Amino acid sequence: MGRILAGMYECTQGRGVFIDTYPDTITPEECRDALFYLSGNRFLEMLWGGLPEKETQTVWHKHGFTEEQHANVALVWGPTGPYVLSLFLYKPGWLDWDVSNSTMYNVSRITWRLQEEVAAAGNRTFQSSMELPTPQGYVQQPNR
Repeated sequence: MGRILAGMYECTQGRGVFIDTYPDTITPEECRDALFYLSGNRFLEMLWGGLPEKETQTVWHKHGFTEEQHANVALVWGPTGPYVLSLFLYKPGWLDWDVSNSTMYNVSRITWRLQEEVAAAGNRTFQSSMELPTPQGYVQQPNR
């Protein structure tokens, strides 16, 4: 799932596995549209929860739950540019929410801190976040 999300981002840039494999079928605009729809997921827990100032971060993600499995895949715009995190946690019988949420929170927090260290060392320059245009035909749903 992480590779798919990373491939979607690369596709928005006109390169990567989707463009190479399906050059006449998948376009960068379609990949931007797909990421746009993921941007509507404002569930600020799990991987998103471990980010500083999480309300202002640029994150495209999808989460899912069963009794035994909790998952979250996220494309995060970090201090050195975009990166992907993909975590699938499993425990037979029942996976406790507090355990899975805190695990994802900490993996995300540690990854962000590493990105900050890389940026501070001057090994990568910060890239501003990618703006996604609203897809044609998109209808804003009313807040519930």
